[in-house]
Amino acid sequence: MPTHQMSCRSHRLCRRCCEVNEFSRGGFTLIEILVVMTVIVVLISMALPAIHSARQRSRVVQCTSRMRQVGVALQHHQTDHQALPRDGFNGYGYCVYLLPYMEQSNMYGQLDPEKTKRSNASTSQKALWVTPLPGFLCPNFDREQTLDSTGFGRSNFLGNGELLLKGMDLANVFDGESSTAIAWETVDDQSWNEPGTAVLSSSSSKFSSRHPSGSNVLMCDGAVKFLNDTVDSKIVTAIGTPNGREPVSNF
Repeated sequence: MPTHQMSCRSHRLCRRCCEVNEFSRGGFTLIEILVVMTVIVVLISMALPAIHSARQRSRVVQCTSRMRQVGVALQHHQTDHQALPRDGFNGYGYCVYLLPYMEQSNMYGQLDPEKTKRSNASTSQKALWVTPLPGFLCPNFDREQTLDSTGFGRSNFLGNGELLLKGMDLANVFDGESSTAIAWETVDDQSWNEPGTAVLSSSSSKFSSRHPSGSNVLMCDGAVKFLNDTVDSKIVTAIGTPNGREPVSNF
């Protein structure tokens, strides 16, 4: 092969190699990387509030479902005994008397609260008090299922003392079951096995929760309503009394 042809061929190969090398050395500059990272950070910062809001809505729905199950259990107790459970009977809270209606019949049988006073509980019975029962918990307390002070299983559903301290018959709720609260959320420390009621009035501790802007309230008919933090105190008092004859507007 003539020398000039070999030279031209070598020249072409050299140029091609240089082009390949230049292409292989191409990439993002530092400025481009910083821009991309900035965009990613901005997108994440915009998405986080929406994710948090969606998570909170989900927890409100889950809390509503759990509270509704407590309402169903109360209705079953009413049907079987023609009365609501009496909070404090034999030293136990009203939640204990709902156990047979919340798939906890075995635990109820071991506690035997109808015949055994809480003060006379055996060691094996006391051991059950520390059992977490998610059915009585707001999902926002899933990581705090037991009380730090006693280790007992937590409950976030405070009963209405106007009804449950007396073990009232729902037939005697003359204000209407749909207008009378039987339980509501609380962030105060209480266990499901101890008495846990309060009275809803302008002078007592109001309902409280970790939900944004309000709390779930269980009505006597089993419905669960979300009570906004800004609700009129007169409405709170009205739904807390079974025979107060107060008018209750929508809330």
